[in-house]
Amino acid sequence: MRKLLVVLVFVVGLCAGCVFGAADPAPPDVDGISYSSDVQTADQRATALGGQWLTALQQAMPWATELAESTVDFCRTVRAGGFGHTGWDKVMCERVEIDYRAFGGDIRQRLGQIDAVVADAGFTPGPGTLVSEFNRLLSAPSGVSQVDNDVVERYERPGFPGPAIELSVTWNPAVPWVPESRDGLPGRTGPDPKPFTTATYLTWRPLAAKPLAQQAYHSHRCVMALAFVEYPYYVEP
Repeated sequence: MRKLLVVLVFVVGLCAGCVFGAADPAPPDVDGISYSSDVQTADQRATALGGQWLTALQQAMPWATELAESTVDFCRTVRAGGFGHTGWDKVMCERVEIDYRAFGGDIRQRLGQIDAVVADAGFTPGPGTLVSEFNRLLSAPSGVSQVDNDVVERYERPGFPGPAIELSVTWNPAVPWVPESRDGLPGRTGPDPKPFTTATYLTWRPLAAKPLAQQAYHSHRCVMALAFVEYPYYVEP
């Protein structure tokens, strides 16, 4: 009886593997799609748009000193479905340009200026603003240790898909939180630390924010990471 059960389990597992294997085709040609004329055209538009917006925002904040910039631009796919996998999602492309700047002065006042600049550009914060997040930090109950030295907010324009701005403002010793660090880029090591395996990177210029911030704190009170996110700027038909 035990041998029969073992045989049945083996047969069921083998059949399940055949079914799921047949239902899990090879991923799409991400590399081929990434270098197609359609994606290249869309990428050029995204690059131009990001440059225009960042330049306009930078000019509206002359009190912020330029530190560095980073760019990550890639196309990728992910597995679709749950157990057994039913295939792959469409290839989508994303471009993230991050402008790092440092500044001094009263933190709340500067945060209000940043909120106003981004709002004047047509981006809506949600669910709060940099100032409201800063006020929340300061309103911690008496006796509660407040270790957060940063405020983070996301701003979007009406309509989807469309560009978004993710802003992080930190003060010593915090490190700017940006989409790059969300994907784990600065913390990865090795010759090829890119976070996604089923992806093609059109531009790969990440930047480790920690040493940059530590250097900036010698002469400035705060560090700002302004990320212009375009996702998706292309979706496979």
